[in-house]
Amino acid sequence: MKKQMFMAAATIMAIVAAVLPGLAQTTLGADCGCPPVGSRPNVNLSTLAVNGGANDGSLTANNTILDCRKTWILDKRIFVDTLKTLTILPGTLVKAVSTGDPTTEVALVVSRGAKIYASGTATCPIVFTAQADPMDGSYAIGNIGKWGGICIAGRAQNNLTLAGNGPFTPGAAGKLAVADGIGVFEGFNVNNKRVQFGNPPAQFDNNDNSGVLRYVSIRYSGSIFAL
Repeated sequence: MKKQMFMAAATIMAIVAAVLPGLAQTTLGADCGCPPVGSRPNVNLSTLAVNGGANDGSLTANNTILDCRKTWILDKRIFVDTLKTLTILPGTLVKAVSTGDPTTEVALVVSRGAKIYASGTATCPIVFTAQADPMDGSYAIGNIGKWGGICIAGRAQNNLTLAGNGPFTPGAAGKLAVADGIGVFEGFNVNNKRVQFGNPPAQFDNNDNSGVLRYVSIRYSGSIFAL
């Protein structure tokens, strides 16, 4: 299932990033002309979004572009809605706020029909990390679960059925279905279609494409959501 595959890949990337020596990256993106991390002004991603509530927002531009001249602060749950695109350029740094409250923890959600193009390079990767990480290698590996992570929803075939795998119940393992073929990211509001993945079985699309993640490091994610 697309969601499970992505979560597994993100977990692997986060682990690899945590154990590699020389994690200090104060000059992240220098090879592609990016300024030192310490000189980049902070910009809240919510300033590029329309508020959906006190703790979330949807990007307003049809194609939002994040570059490495700023440090982007993921200060709310930010949604890339259907038919919209988020482009993240090489060397870009995104830092996520940690609220310590499962009901307000932040995440980046790419909804069905939306796309994310985050194409870093071997020498200019893209980094998502905790806001408290100074990027100098001093932030402890044990600082896990500081933010929610990245959720990418698609329309590919899955085996969810309301009878066999649902209905969704907070805290109940394996209960993800909101309808046959449609699931919800665990911890989110089940009625929010922006966090649902899959399609009715007759409308599965195994050629669905949510974009590209290449040379992207996702660090200190995995906080608990409970809405």
